[in-house]
Amino acid sequence: MNGSHGARGFTLIEAVVAASLLMFVGMGAVMLMSVSRDGAQLTRTQARQTNWLRHASMSVRDDLAQTTDSRLTIATLPDGNHSITFQRPTASVAGVATWGAYDASAASGRLRDDHFTRYTVTMGDNGRQLMRQTLDPSLVVVHEDVIAYGLASGSATPPGLRIVASGDLWQVTIGLAATTAQPGGSMTFDVALHN
Repeated sequence: MNGSHGARGFTLIEAVVAASLLMFVGMGAVMLMSVSRDGAQLTRTQARQTNWLRHASMSVRDDLAQTTDSRLTIATLPDGNHSITFQRPTASVAGVATWGAYDASAASGRLRDDHFTRYTVTMGDNGRQLMRQTLDPSLVVVHEDVIAYGLASGSATPPGLRIVASGDLWQVTIGLAATTAQPGGSMTFDVALHN
């Protein structure tokens, strides 16, 4: 007790305060990493949805632009979505068109007389999906491709697939359902038929 000071360690209170601060910093880092991961996942999901909508709208627009009002049939599915069946000109001989559909199942892809194209909404493993189908003259599916996943029901706003006449144009809406894993989204566009 002569007043000399030796090397001192941390007091218990200092050690507890330091451990608490370290714990809060660690929790903040974990939360930041979690938010960053969730944000990256949401960005990937939104990019995937945007890609589906862009691909689906291009496919529908390109196909519908080849048909006429008289070759287009719209049906309402049980869930309220639309199903669109149509033909496009495949050839013209002496000014008379033959009608059919583009069949992507052929090795090089080809136009098939008397066939039909149909866009419809079906239920798959991941919910509603937009299908592009090639139908034979008896309306039996000979080929189909999934164009988009996660479509909304027909009663949703916006619906999964809807086509309505709007003056000289046809207005097409493709909508994706909002879930906890995806925010949803939609695309509405006009198509001028080949009339």
